[in-house]
Amino acid sequence: MKRINLKGKLIDRLKIASYIFALIGWFMLIVVPLELFFNKDFSNLEELVETNIFKWGIKVFIIIMLIILIKGQKRIEKFIARHQWLKIALRVFLIVGAIGWIIGLGSLLL
Repeated sequence: MKRINLKGKLIDRLKIASYIFALIGWFMLIVVPLELFFNKDFSNLEELVETNIFKWGIKVFIIIMLIILIKGQKRIEKFIARHQWLKIALRVFLIVGAIGWIIGLGSLLL
C-alpha cells in the first residue's frame, strides 16, 4: 500500500499558489504606481482585462502552469536545488510579488 505524504503535497500546492499570487503582485506593482504617480489612464487596460479572450487566456495559462508545476514538481525541485542563482531568483520573484500586493492593497486605502 502506497503512503500519501499529505504535508508534502500541501506544501507543494502552497508553493504553486504563491507563484501565481506573485504574478498578480508583479502586475499590480507595474500598474498601480503608473496610475497613481504618473496619472495615466488605464481604462483601456480595464477593458482588455474584461474581454472573454483575456479571461479564457488567463484560465488556460493558469491551468497549464498548474499541470506543469504539479506533474513536474520533482524535476523542478531537483533543477532548482542544483542552481543556487535560480533559488535566489525565485525568492526575489516572490518578494517583489509580495511588495506588489502591499502597494496594490495600500493604494486602495489612499
